[in-house]
Amino acid sequence: MTLTPLGDQVMRGVVSYQLVWPDPGAGRKEVALQDHGHDGQLYSMLRDLRAKMARREGVPPYVIFSNKTLEALARYQPVTTEEGLHIPGIGAAKIQRYAEPFLDAIRIWKKTRRA
Repeated sequence: MTLTPLGDQVMRGVVSYQLVWPDPGAGRKEVALQDHGHDGQLYSMLRDLRAKMARREGVPPYVIFSNKTLEALARYQPVTTEEGLHIPGIGAAKIQRYAEPFLDAIRIWKKTRRA
């Protein structure tokens, strides 16, 4: 192991050096999701959608989204991928692979509830 010239100076106490870790939330835009409360009908609709997707892909339903994630989707009702990323259990991979049909279903749900 060798030291760089700066490392040598730090080790000798000639200069000081401080590591600064990046803020994990830096660059991430905050999205405020409103809690709409539990809606059993929406939850049931999302659960049925998950079951259809799981059958089509040949995987257990929890691979798509857990029950807890479906509950959060029904409660917070995100309609964009950015909002969807704030739901527990939805990360970058799942937002790309599975989220759009759920977001579409929520969009339709919201339109029919307003009418």
